[in-house]
Amino acid sequence: MDVNENEHGSGNESSDAKIQIRELSKVSDKSVPILNKVNVDIPRGVIMGVIGPSGSGKSTFLRALNRLWEPPSKTVFLDGQDIGDLDVLALRRRVGMLFQLPALF
Repeated sequence: MDVNENEHGSGNESSDAKIQIRELSKVSDKSVPILNKVNVDIPRGVIMGVIGPSGSGKSTFLRALNRLWEPPSKTVFLDGQDIGDLDVLALRRRVGMLFQLPALF
């Protein structure tokens, strides 16, 4: 996944975004890029869908938002706070996600 909607700095600046993603990257065990410096702002009150072909990094991206995969420090922010600094159960209560059943296409 290579999404760069906003090119802002650290993620700590004031913003209307509920969730901010800054330079989020992940590489597979076989050194294949899964996420490549993803930058996204998700505004407050918005319901967002993530679509793309199988293997494009959608599930990895969503797992980072709920710390089902632990993202690197200073890459995912909720209300301006690094999610790594939040209690994981409290975070999961605040970030809703709906996964579809796996189906390759």
